[in-house]
Amino acid sequence: MKTNYTKNELTNKVSGFYKGYLTIDKALKLFDLEYGFTPTLVERKNIVDEAFIATMDYPSYIDAESLTYMKDLQESGVTNMFAATPYIQAALLLDRKEAADLLKTYMKDYELIYYPENTL
Repeated sequence: MKTNYTKNELTNKVSGFYKGYLTIDKALKLFDLEYGFTPTLVERKNIVDEAFIATMDYPSYIDAESLTYMKDLQESGVTNMFAATPYIQAALLLDRKEAADLLKTYMKDYELIYYPENTL
């Protein structure tokens, strides 16, 4: 089993058996209870170009870190992205409207955000 996780990966890994607000401390404890060891937390490199995001005139909570989390969440398969709002709220500490707005932006501008070189 993998021993190094980013904060988002750890939260996604343990959120399946924990409902509600999940701090990193709680996530580490739950992981240890479930798997018998505490993983090492590592920093995740943003996969989105911050300069490009700045040109998109998004609200302040839609940034490279939040969009990287969205990509991680989708790739993890923990949830269907149409039902991802509670995961976004818990992981990024956003209210329901902000989380829904981030999800909408992610879905609407996916190609622009992750593959800007393919756009005209």
